[in-house]
Amino acid sequence: LRALRSAEGEAAAPSADQGTLGGAEGTETGTGAVITEGEERVRSLELTLKLPWNRISDFLRGVLFPLQQEGAEIELRVQLKAQSKSGISKATLERTVRETLGQLGAEIEEEREHTA
Repeated sequence: LRALRSAEGEAAAPSADQGTLGGAEGTETGTGAVITEGEERVRSLELTLKLPWNRISDFLRGVLFPLQQEGAEIELRVQLKAQSKSGISKATLERTVRETLGQLGAEIEEEREHTA
């Protein structure tokens, strides 16, 4: 986990109006998040992690959605490794995998196939 701060170590100045929210002084970010005065903040976060594929929904719900609610611009890079002793059908790769990636607007930056 690597968190990056500005050179000054300060949070960005909020662009929204300040006021009293729920009895506490804070700033509404426009995304539903409230910045509490004096709260420690980071400007940027970069993570490299290994995640079981069947926990993707939890990752979206517990990591990406909260960051988005904080107003973060998120760029996600995925490194996928799929292997099968019996092989993966070329038809599945073409008609399902690549087609879906295209529909999602994914940019394939590197691709390698290994034949048996």
